[in-house]
Amino acid sequence: IVEPAQQLYTLEDDVFKVFNFKVEKARLGNAYAKAGIKKTEQELKEEAADIVRNTVPNYAYVSDIVKGLRATPWSNFASFPSAIMNSGVGIGKRIFKEMWVKN
Repeated sequence: IVEPAQQLYTLEDDVFKVFNFKVEKARLGNAYAKAGIKKTEQELKEEAADIVRNTVPNYAYVSDIVKGLRATPWSNFASFPSAIMNSGVGIGKRIFKEMWVKN
């Protein structure tokens, strides 16, 4: 029961990230077009991937200390807040990047 549940969770998480990628790519394409900035399809994909990678919680990016805690009964209690903090930092960086963009 545990293995199929974990696979289902991973699938759901991947679908969510793919959906976010498509939304971000479309959002970026529209914003750049409206501003008259030319971007290639590859540039849009790379920027959208960077946004998703750094703003959506991802347990793969937690520190080695937190990864070590996964072997303990408190694993979820360590991984989740760490992933949320990493995402928060990524969101903050993105906010400042978008605020200071100059044409």
